[in-house]
Amino acid sequence: MSSWSSLVPALLFLLAFGFALPGINPTFYVDDSAETVTACATFGIPHPPGYPLPTMVGHLFSKVPVGPLPFRVNLLSGVLGAALCVGIFLLMTRQFEVRPLLAAPLALFWMVGTTAYPAALSAKTGIYELTGLFLLAILGALCARKVPLACFLYGLSFANHWMSMAAFLPGFVVLAIAARKGKAEDPGPSDEGAMSDLPVPRPAGRSLPSGRWIALLSLFLLGASLYLLLPLRAHQGPSLNWGDPSSLDRFIDGFLRSQYTPGEGKGSAADRVGQFGAALGFTFGESPWLLPFVLIGLLGGARGRLPVAGLLLTWGSLMWVLSLYLDLPKDQYFLIGDYILPAHLFLPLFAGAGASALLGSLKARTGKEFLLPLVLGLVLVGVLQGQRRMERSGQGRYTYVHDLCLNRFRVLPQGALYLVRTDSQVFATWYFQWVGGERKDLCAAGVDGLPMDWVRKGLQKDHPTLKLPNPQDRWGAEMAPAIARWVLDKNESLSPWVGFIPSSGGMLPDLQVLPYGVCARVLGQGESDPLEEGLSERAWAGMRLRNFVGAPLDERTRSSVAREYGVYRNLLGLHYEKEGDDRRAKITPRSQPSDLLAASASYGRSYDHYLWAAEWSPEVPEHPFNVGNALYNLGRGMESIPWYEKAAALRPDYKDAWFNAGVAAYQNGRYRKARECFEKVLALDPDHAQARHGVDYISQQGLAVKEDQGQAHSHGHAH
Repeated sequence: MSSWSSLVPALLFLLAFGFALPGINPTFYVDDSAETVTACATFGIPHPPGYPLPTMVGHLFSKVPVGPLPFRVNLLSGVLGAALCVGIFLLMTRQFEVRPLLAAPLALFWMVGTTAYPAALSAKTGIYELTGLFLLAILGALCARKVPLACFLYGLSFANHWMSMAAFLPGFVVLAIAARKGKAEDPGPSDEGAMSDLPVPRPAGRSLPSGRWIALLSLFLLGASLYLLLPLRAHQGPSLNWGDPSSLDRFIDGFLRSQYTPGEGKGSAADRVGQFGAALGFTFGESPWLLPFVLIGLLGGARGRLPVAGLLLTWGSLMWVLSLYLDLPKDQYFLIGDYILPAHLFLPLFAGAGASALLGSLKARTGKEFLLPLVLGLVLVGVLQGQRRMERSGQGRYTYVHDLCLNRFRVLPQGALYLVRTDSQVFATWYFQWVGGERKDLCAAGVDGLPMDWVRKGLQKDHPTLKLPNPQDRWGAEMAPAIARWVLDKNESLSPWVGFIPSSGGMLPDLQVLPYGVCARVLGQGESDPLEEGLSERAWAGMRLRNFVGAPLDERTRSSVAREYGVYRNLLGLHYEKEGDDRRAKITPRSQPSDLLAASASYGRSYDHYLWAAEWSPEVPEHPFNVGNALYNLGRGMESIPWYEKAAALRPDYKDAWFNAGVAAYQNGRYRKARECFEKVLALDPDHAQARHGVDYISQQGLAVKEDQGQAHSHGHAH
């Protein structure tokens, strides 16, 4: 390698890391990043399989005196992403004979990939960047015929994300066999170090001696032995001690991810096809500009330069495992993008072989060298793709999960019993209590984690007076609602609060609550305390809503974080609508005008809150529907109709929206419009008696015709 070429890896690293640095998350993304940061900061044990290697390295990064603690752990992901660019460059140039000037821009395409760039910005997805780095290192070792090194690296990779590495095993075996055969044929060092020199297979009947197998297995186990950190650390009782793997059976359960396996691998054939299609979509969408070169490389442009069969099998086996083993609903297909991420490094590898073959073919036909124009074109495309990626995926101002948790803390009284849901909010609560030392007075519990004994043991350790079911017992996930109800009933002395909508997801649907900010106070049996309006108003007036305007807000954040504000504001509107209904129901002919004004005031407040929710999260159909209801209750029926139509546009089967629009139109003399709305209800539900009655009555009375005649008469007078 020339002196110039020896500088390229360092320059590549600096360029890639410099591109990632402005976008690195200062807090944590809406995934498991808050848990990953907490585990790294406390040297704790995150969810199975425990991730000892990234936790250990992340713990070291948490000590770097740069920025807030989450930023330091997130920084590791950016370093890993930049290291991957360097690894891709080295593999292409040293093993696959791609010229450095061409390999450099192709390697940088990794950092501007659709999923690779966001993965370099936050803690959790750094685990998949590290998986890619291990994949790259093992491929390099196998291509260099260093099988013992590959075995050690393979064992060490299990301490990161063994599930993905196990999926890669078939391809590794094919590459190892090829390396073994090539070494037997040519025991000396390869002149070019490329797989193009691999010879024909050895004669049958020859195999590795038993001592060699034992040595390779020992190297694998040596790398995987890093998992022993988990039981050793568990015995020290860290706050985050998922599964408490201090005993052999718990260690095995954690390593095998036993708590997740009952719900995996049970989908239908349609689910398998859908997940495979999603994985393909992520692959093809990662770096679309490279796909023509990838195709050339796959169709023979590599000409023996790449071990195509082994690499394709390595990539394909991960695709196959993801399709067969996962059982994800469609709204969680984004997880496939994380899992498939390491396999995307095959794109620049095949693209490098394809681009080299294309340049060779063009030179043979024209006698001209097209390397420089191609490199300049790749650089230009990479810059444009990188700029677009930073604008859409940069997380340099990402504070949404962090602030949502703090906004909930603001209204919780001292020593409250606080039940919370969704991983991102449970993990953020852990971070603030266990790392930040904030609101340690709260008895905060993730509802879905209550069936796990280690969760209840930790709660009892931190709050000895808290009454909990037997901490020694372990239950299935289906017991979460029952245990949550038990905890609420048995701890009457504590002020109970929830950080979720009780009716969502079938979790505690009969729980009665009063909304304050993005929290809600749980009402006891028969309790009907009025809302403390001053507290509610202060909660919303002092809400931290940083960076929602002018910063990129991806769909995952919008649907799972931003929507929380709209949903809780909508819940506040429901409270005032019910208050208005109750006041209106008590009105009699003897009622005072003040009684009517009080009911109208309640409906006015409900309108204000519904309108805020609809403007904040306009994608939720219930929000414009409720704005329509509020306008109808205020006697502004004609204004309500567009809101009902907006709700129906968001949910085509929203028959209640069409029915209410029909009622509003009917009561305002818009009979033709009312009939159209009632007919749309009947198209969705032919047995809807009230809509059928409305259509029949309008038709029998000729109301639509009279409406037309009245309009024509009024136009005649106007003329």
